[in-house]
Amino acid sequence: MIFANLETLGRAELVLLIALGIPFIVAVGLAVFLFAFRRAKLKKCPCGEWGKPEAVVCRFCGRDLK
Repeated sequence: MIFANLETLGRAELVLLIALGIPFIVAVGLAVFLFAFRRAKLKKCPCGEWGKPEAVVCRFCGRDLK
């Protein structure tokens, strides 16, 4: 449903909009946080690829990961 403006919404529509919108916003925020947290644990190779934290060499170019 697309509403022209919030002034025309009834109480039920407003409650429904809030009830569906808040979990979506929380889920998107959590996904962004988890993506950044997971990326922080990975090692970055000079070739631009990400490697596992326990990796010693890059699996794409073979360079040492320091």
